Amino acid sequence: MLSALGSDTAFPGTLGSSNAHQGIPVILVSVLAVTLIIFWISTVASTPSSTPPGGYILHGSVTHARSLPVESKHTFTYPALYAFVSLRGLESGAINCGYGFWGWAFGYGRARQRLMAINPDGYLRSGKQGERGLILERLEELLRSVSPRTPLSDASPESAFAVHDAWMLTMPSCMGWEGINPLTMYFVYGVGSERTQLSHVVLEVHNTFGEGHVYVLRLGEGEDMAESRTEGYDHQWTFPRQFHVSPFNDRSGYYTVTIKRPTHPPSRSNEPRVTGEVRRPRPTVRVQLYTDRPTTATADTRETFREGPLRGELKLTAILRPTTAYPLSSNAVIWSLVKMPFDLFLTMPRILYQAWYLHYGKPRLDVFLRPEMKWTSLWRRPIPVEPSGGRTEDGGLVGGMGATSTKETDSAGGGCGVMWLGEGLVERYARKKVEEFLDRRVDEVGIQVTLIPSNPALGRRCWVPTVLETKTNGTGEEAPRHLRVWYLSSKLFSTLLLAPSAEHALLLGCDTEGWFQVSSPLLFSKVFWNGANATSKEYSALQRLRLMPIARAVSLSRDESGSVLFPAPVPSSHFLDCPSTPNVSNYFMISLQLFLDGLEEKVFRWTKARVVQGQEPWLMWGRAARVHQGGREGVDGTGSVGWVGSVRSPCQEE
Repeated sequence: MLSALGSDTAFPGTLGSSNAHQGIPVILVSVLAVTLIIFWISTVASTPSSTPPGGYILHGSVTHARSLPVESKHTFTYPALYAFVSLRGLESGAINCGYGFWGWAFGYGRARQRLMAINPDGYLRSGKQGERGLILERLEELLRSVSPRTPLSDASPESAFAVHDAWMLTMPSCMGWEGINPLTMYFVYGVGSERTQLSHVVLEVHNTFGEGHVYVLRLGEGEDMAESRTEGYDHQWTFPRQFHVSPFNDRSGYYTVTIKRPTHPPSRSNEPRVTGEVRRPRPTVRVQLYTDRPTTATADTRETFREGPLRGELKLTAILRPTTAYPLSSNAVIWSLVKMPFDLFLTMPRILYQAWYLHYGKPRLDVFLRPEMKWTSLWRRPIPVEPSGGRTEDGGLVGGMGATSTKETDSAGGGCGVMWLGEGLVERYARKKVEEFLDRRVDEVGIQVTLIPSNPALGRRCWVPTVLETKTNGTGEEAPRHLRVWYLSSKLFSTLLLAPSAEHALLLGCDTEGWFQVSSPLLFSKVFWNGANATSKEYSALQRLRLMPIARAVSLSRDESGSVLFPAPVPSSHFLDCPSTPNVSNYFMISLQLFLDGLEEKVFRWTKARVVQGQEPWLMWGRAARVHQGGREGVDGTGSVGWVGSVRSPCQEE
């Protein structure tokens, strides 16, 4: 029995020892199997094809190098994973990977149901009502807006602006996660006899604020001279910078974009097969940012491009360089995620880390706050203005920001905004109040009012009175009075709500910050006035609330009657306030905005973040005071911060 017991107790140990020895081969076999599967996937993904695929997965790198300011030189490189696809094949589902049209590995839309996907909502979105859903259709509309008189080919009128196809280079989403796409490129191919010819290159640039801008480059038009082009590249353009991307640069300077074009047009099912191995495209793009030209050009700086302005010094260089191209397939998608599992998730963390280092680290660069997007909208025709420009009889600017010349829209690098920030709570409320005010005000003054936004999603609004007040123009004819207001954002409405008078709103939003422009300051003041006494010493509670930030920023002087002289007499009540009601909602919204403005200043102080001097939002009324006294302070120029367009704060030990 003891023997049996001993035998029983010895058996488990013997069995455990045997399993331990057998576990090692099992692990080795498992590792070998996984290795063989990965090798097979990578081999299949790399197999040459005799038919041009409709898409590729590109592995490569992105390099950024800062040269100015000299004390802030900085370079970094990180791996990059991109999709390079035919737009027509993408949107038709022809290049979906994984069980055909369902495309569990790669496809168009339905990002949460796929390993990789391209979501149409993130590209070329103008925001206007009735916008077409397909990216290719939006691209076609964009090109039609850029060159309304120049068809892409000699095809029939109904298809003169049709785009046959385009290569799209972008970062796809991964398992529903959509990161920021700093740069998306479209290589556009025309129609008819030119359908195999590259006609345009479109750069879609996004910033971390959710805004987007496109630069449209046409082959053969506005290109730099061949001798200035870097060897190994096919095309090069130089054009003014228009869009705010980095918080450490202003919007001055010039971009020089150099590209290596795709090896072949997007694949087409109706063409014969190509014999032999297809060359895989590795489209390379280099973007260089130069400062504005020096004040005095020397022999060393006389470098002319396209008979245009002189470039200054090289400030930044960014290079997207694909090294490997895999034909789009389920295996290629899986292999890419195995090889680079986190790359598509790390774009924003990398941007934030580099921003932290540039601001708090050795470069010590100060922050340029986000300016409003420039008036470069090409989704609709330019606003017609008088050729002479200048001022109207009322003393207002003719055209304002809407005066987009043909030369500007047809030049190399012509572009427009494609994504805008949405309205905030206070801005949305203020817009509603202003529109309600204009509904009744235009009939009282007999003046037509048109509000023209840069963002097409907001839509143009026009108020026509029952009886129009007229004026006599230069030819002796009677013309109706018409106030036009062009605005870059809904800050127009919040400024009208927060400023104590129309004159204050003009000084701050138009003359100082540049948020909007008007056709006539006199008509603007006449429309946005409620007839309140401007010499009264008694202000309403809301007017006293509105004067608080002004009193904090500047010293208010008063005349003998006690009325405020800076920047204009303040009426006792506001045109958006109802004298017969408590105006609780107005009081709440104004208080909320003042609280948020104060909180913004505190956050900057708590985090020890440094804003470029002259851009502090909490000092905007101080800037307005200096403008009112005859000065001119721009918040998006180079005059006050140096021509390199960046500002460095020295360390304490320096």
